[in-house]
Amino acid sequence: MIPSSKILRKQVKKLKLLFDLDKKDYFKLTFEYIELKQIFLVDDFMDKTILLIDMFIQPLYIFYKMLSLEFSLLDSLSLMKSYELWISYIRFIELRSLIKEWKFMVQLVNGPWISCNDSLYHELVYADAMTRITEVYQKID
Repeated sequence: MIPSSKILRKQVKKLKLLFDLDKKDYFKLTFEYIELKQIFLVDDFMDKTILLIDMFIQPLYIFYKMLSLEFSLLDSLSLMKSYELWISYIRFIELRSLIKEWKFMVQLVNGPWISCNDSLYHELVYADAMTRITEVYQKID
């Protein structure tokens, strides 16, 4: 059950002291997290192996080839793929910690107020709650 705005205002005032609640596009960040989660949190053994090779083994092999002066143009493309994969992984870790922070904030105000049966999209529950909290916070200021 979604609490009344009066109750939520009281709870958000407490959050105002603890956190900086700025207006973000919570759903956009959550959908980005869901896309990255499908890349990095895989259950299939083969997908995990390919990810391991792309992130660790292939760059090490290319650096070895560079040291032995056998570097080619195709190696540079593979190195670029690995670099982009690492950038995406760092973004994934950043978004995961941000969503954990949202989860903590929502639980402080006795949320979440909606539910989702699909574990893939469960983070959208916290995006919705943070959107509601931010709207109430904007009305307070």
